[in-house]
Amino acid sequence: RIAMVDRLDSELSETEMRALGEEYQNKFETELAAHNIDPESYQVAHGLDEEQYALMMTRHAISDAHWNYVLDAVFVGAGYTITEEELVAAFEEDFPGQGKEAFELHDLRNDLYLMVEKVRRARALKWLLDNAIK
Repeated sequence: RIAMVDRLDSELSETEMRALGEEYQNKFETELAAHNIDPESYQVAHGLDEEQYALMMTRHAISDAHWNYVLDAVFVGAGYTITEEELVAAFEEDFPGQGKEAFELHDLRNDLYLMVEKVRRARALKWLLDNAIK
């Protein structure tokens, strides 16, 4: 628990911030492309130069990282664990009719991290929403 709180309080290095910003920018630009918007048009429409755009991407990425740290801390603090059944159900959402097979393939490749993260954070968010209004 303390390690998770420390993650929230710790400063990110320039290299970490740049990497987070670039990763966020790649995802953001993929989303823009899905809506037939190129990054340059977005920048012009929002009055951003390259430096401002990169800074905005980095700020969003850091905000997302901190939010994810909070969700991770909630999950651990609530004492939750994740079952194989939950992972299979999550794979079923992404791969209808193939949830068990997708789980087994990812488990075999020792590649369950992203799905575990997705399930963990969804459960933590649900806990927050359920407990926010009491």
